[in-house]
Amino acid sequence: MSRRPKIMRADEDARRDSGFSLIELMVALGIFSLLILIVAALSASAFRAIREATSRSEIQTQSQNAMEWASRLLRYADTPPGGTTAIEDASANGITVYTYSGTGDVDDAPYKARLFTRLTDEGDTDVLSEVIAPVEVDGEWTWAGPGRERRLLTMPAEVGSTPLQIEYFVCDPEDNCANPQPYVPTGSGPLLPADSTLVPAYLVVRMGDSSVPNTLVTQTVKLVNLS
Repeated sequence: MSRRPKIMRADEDARRDSGFSLIELMVALGIFSLLILIVAALSASAFRAIREATSRSEIQTQSQNAMEWASRLLRYADTPPGGTTAIEDASANGITVYTYSGTGDVDDAPYKARLFTRLTDEGDTDVLSEVIAPVEVDGEWTWAGPGRERRLLTMPAEVGSTPLQIEYFVCDPEDNCANPQPYVPTGSGPLLPADSTLVPAYLVVRMGDSSVPNTLVTQTVKLVNLS
């Protein structure tokens, strides 16, 4: 009777020394695989969030720089000598003006400046400016393109929002432009008809990712030569 417990303990020690069973290994492997999948999913999500945040930061930086240049072009828009309008073409996503912003080599001359968007071969949307230098012929200014293009902002295709938006406000000079009102352009051509008694007062320009309002750069550009 005294030897039997010793034999049973020996058998138990032998089983412990034999290692894990196949079922135990399969369970451990399943748990390990599940942990790997969870870690991989969390890492992918973190990398995606970092990439999106970096992309938005880059877009916002580009938008701020683009806005600085665009506001300079637009602020000093004016009707050139012999012309009938300062804003030759106006739409919600583009504008062409004559400007005395000093953006070229000719002093005190009306340059023709355009802000517009263009779709790239990769599906991205670029915001560009084009500045055409004036040429004086028989005492009159003329503009012959193409001008100098400058890429201001690139909106990746996956963002899918419109990177340039422009709102127009006009006023009545008879009341000293005390009450500017929003004005919706026809989509092409001058902002106002030639016989209009109203004048452009200011523009509200937005650049960047409109789907993320806190990264969108918005600026009110007063047209100092027109109102």
